[in-house]
Amino acid sequence: MPSWLSTTLKLGLSFGLCALLLAHVDWDQMRGQLVGASIPLLLLGAIFVFIQFFLTALRWAVVLRLLKTPLGTWQAVKIATLSNTFSQLLPVASGGDVVRVWQGVRAGMRLSTSMNSVVLERLTGLLALIGLLCLSLPTLLVEMPDPNAQISLFAAILALFGGMILLLAGRYILRPFTRWRLFRYIVKLSEDTHAIIAAGRWFVALLAISTAGLLCWCFAVYLFAHAVHLPLSIKDSIVLVLPVILILALPFSLTGWGVREGAMVLTLGLAGLSYEQALLVSLLTGLAFLMTGLPGAFMILFLGKKRALGDMPETMSPVMTEATSQAE
Repeated sequence: MPSWLSTTLKLGLSFGLCALLLAHVDWDQMRGQLVGASIPLLLLGAIFVFIQFFLTALRWAVVLRLLKTPLGTWQAVKIATLSNTFSQLLPVASGGDVVRVWQGVRAGMRLSTSMNSVVLERLTGLLALIGLLCLSLPTLLVEMPDPNAQISLFAAILALFGGMILLLAGRYILRPFTRWRLFRYIVKLSEDTHAIIAAGRWFVALLAISTAGLLCWCFAVYLFAHAVHLPLSIKDSIVLVLPVILILALPFSLTGWGVREGAMVLTLGLAGLSYEQALLVSLLTGLAFLMTGLPGAFMILFLGKKRALGDMPETMSPVMTEATSQAE
């Protein structure tokens, strides 16, 4: 699919969902909810969102270390900050992942290794998310009595488990087919995945960092809810926000806008929040995540785009092509 078409579809879905959700808002109720909002709690919620972003950057730094790349922790955080600007503030087809991949190459990494580091960083986050979802399932099933929703949740968890098992088996199953570039890349990714898991305590550290980041996400929602005087418990903020994070792992929209709001209206509604209340909490959360793109924007502004980013490709296609050719 052409990059411009992918971007257009994501923009269309985000704007369409947001317009649909906002069309049914009681603005007087939402405005009344904002009156007297606690500024300290709003700021504290934003701080937890920034901590969540830092933990994500740190998780990538640990993956880079385990893959024996030349990037240090500070460089990884700097690149993650730049890439987050593209993810949060700019409706571009390349997105933050291509920025991370390309900056890794500029720092001396092989392109295939740079790509694998980004994929593995996301996979460790998904693995921690699956673990938390499994732990919260007994409570979640009570909160979510709809059998269709329960079946969808089980299907998503099983699909993720199945995908990870296939990835681990890839280096055995696909090795006879490595004469083809794509299969050669998948085998290399599978080998890197085994290397990460075999790291022992470092792999446990990755899961701990991922878990802490997810809990920061949930606690930020809790703080935003209480900032506008909504009775959301910590238990509900964890149990009901985790499925939202799972949905946001699917790249269907522009940085989650629209999809996040629709999902949080449904899940937080199970905790007794009204349509307007749940939507307000989601919008506050989205704005906080949007703010995490500002540090990278300032870096580009003061350093200049050329110095900060180099000759970055416009789309993922040439990056993927070269990465598959480099895989061994």
